[in-house]
Amino acid sequence: MPAKILLVDDDPVSLRMMSKALEATYEVRTATDGARGLSEAIEFRPDLIISDQAMPHMDGAEFCRRVKADPSLSSALFVLLSAVNTPEARVRGASNADDFLVKPLPFDQLRARVDQFLKKKAPGAAEKPGGPARAPAQIAHVLMELTELARPGAANRALQMAAASEWMAEKLEMPPEQRPNLDFAACLESIGRMGLEPKLARANPRKLSPADWEAYRLYSALSYRLLRQIDSLQPAAGLIRYQFENWDGSGFPEHLLQIRIPLGSRILRVLVDFFQDLERVSDAESRAALLGELRTRAGSVYDPAVFQALEEYVHQQLDASLATERRYVALEDLEAGMKLASDLVAASGAKLITGGEVLTEDVIERIRRHHGNDPIVGSIPVFPAQNP
Repeated sequence: MPAKILLVDDDPVSLRMMSKALEATYEVRTATDGARGLSEAIEFRPDLIISDQAMPHMDGAEFCRRVKADPSLSSALFVLLSAVNTPEARVRGASNADDFLVKPLPFDQLRARVDQFLKKKAPGAAEKPGGPARAPAQIAHVLMELTELARPGAANRALQMAAASEWMAEKLEMPPEQRPNLDFAACLESIGRMGLEPKLARANPRKLSPADWEAYRLYSALSYRLLRQIDSLQPAAGLIRYQFENWDGSGFPEHLLQIRIPLGSRILRVLVDFFQDLERVSDAESRAALLGELRTRAGSVYDPAVFQALEEYVHQQLDASLATERRYVALEDLEAGMKLASDLVAASGAKLITGGEVLTEDVIERIRRHHGNDPIVGSIPVFPAQNP
């Protein structure tokens, strides 16, 4: 029997697109608000519920609370979907839901995430609301938000890395039971950067001096020390510990050679270097140039097979999705030609720029001056600059 999925969204276009992406594989039903969704869930008893956050009558957070409070429904996985990717929105989503996704999500990414969610839901292994099965995801969300508060843009980078790691893990035939640990590791590997000097934490690691690189790479050890204190995250911490090992045995901390390095750590090794620059590489041509630069390290720093999987992911998945997908960048990463995906509002509540405006150098400078007196908190949602 196919798994049962309930989709709830007041946007008929979004609802239709999600249904189209999933209905060939799963039994899908839909509802247009939380109240109708609750009625449908009681009748349908879905394995997974994907619900928009902002809806009339009953929003996604309240819908989730009621589902988790109903013993007959609480075993269903609940995923909140939102166009808002602020730290506050993700923390609120993590408080009750099992996961949080940002829309719009391309078909292939939605299917991949749904497959992952349902694999984690082993028959008979459901826990009560707040039970141990949900604890790792909730802890991971909180830790991601702490990192985001210290380094705006870090949470979005982590989510991008997690999506890539899922695709690459399947491509490289990583055992399914190991993939959740890689997912957590991709989301949390940078938490140790909070222990670095701010300038070093934001540096491009490939452009550091040898002395600075020695100091920079220690953040993986800091991440490991923090995460190993949480029993459910110890396997992810182990992958992070070895993420700076090199294929030729010249890496850190134990000079492991080739396949002695855990596969998850080898995947992190290439993703950390690639996604470090992604926010500054806004077009397919520049991403290809970055891959060309990194390719020279395959066979020495990177496992050649893992690097090939990264190239395939970029060309088959990432280029198409980033061409139209909104992204979330730090203030210092704004570029002329980017278009605001929503109104830009400062901490005081003052609206600085209306959503949809294309940024110019003058506008960006005005935003930065305002930030000095009235901070802009968190990442800024934008659509990428278009090539002329």
